[in-house]
Formats: sequence, structure tokens, C-alpha cells
Amino acid sequence: MYSTDTSKAKYAVNFSYVGEGRGNYLPANTTANGRVYNWVAPYYNVDSGTVIPQGSYEPVIFLVTPKYQQLYSLGGDVRIDKNNTLTTEVAMSNYDQNMYSSKDNKTNIGFAARAGYNGTVVTKADTGGRIAQSVLTI
Repeated sequence: MYSTDTSKAKYAVNFSYVGEGRGNYLPANTTANGRVYNWVAPYYNVDSGTVIPQGSYEPVIFLVTPKYQQLYSLGGDVRIDKNNTLTTEVAMSNYDQNMYSSKDNKTNIGFAARAGYNGTVVTKADTGGRIAQSVLTI
């Protein structure tokens, strides 16, 4: 707790940002050495009977959860002829934001696919034997 007298300051408290409207403290505008936070009274919604915090900080320390991430991908190019190529790729990811919790484990796995075509199409031949070409890429 804040005090200019170090013998009266009994606790050292750490505050963390929890998002606008999710906490009960706001940083104070002060010239004190260090950050000072003021408690802000929450708003009581009479209609719904809920308490709505008005600050953005709380005296909490967030724990970093162990995460798990895997990525598998497979891709290839097929050259149809000297002017045309087909490209494909598929991927699967497995990302667990909290290995200690089984909550939302159904959303850990994701899939993706991509296909493309890159080709040159002959559009016109002129009298000099040269060929005008346009490139088509999808």
C-alpha cells in the first residue's frame, strides 16, 4: 500500500491490466516514486442487479500456462507442361493454449488447404514468328 513513510508501507502489491471495464483500479496521476493506483467504485445496474467494474487494473499476477503447438503441412507442384503448373498444399495445426485444462480442447485442431494454377496461355502469333503470351495466375 502506498505511503510516503516506508515504516507504514506494509505490503508490496503488483497490479495487472485486465481490460477496460474489467477491473476496480485506475492509475493515479501523481508524482510519487512508482505507480499509484486508485480504487474506483463499481457501477451497480439496478435493472439487471449486476455490478459493473469501472477500472482497468486489478491486484493480480497472471500465471503463464504451458502451451502446446504442432504444425504439419504437405504440399507439391505438378508441372502439367512447360507452361502450366498446378500447386497444392494442405496443413493441420494442433494448438493448446493451456495444457492443464481440458476446457475447449475441441477447438485445438485446425485445417487449411490451398490450391493454385500458374500458366501461360498463347493468345496471338505475329508475322515474325514471335508469340505474344499472357500469364494467368490463380
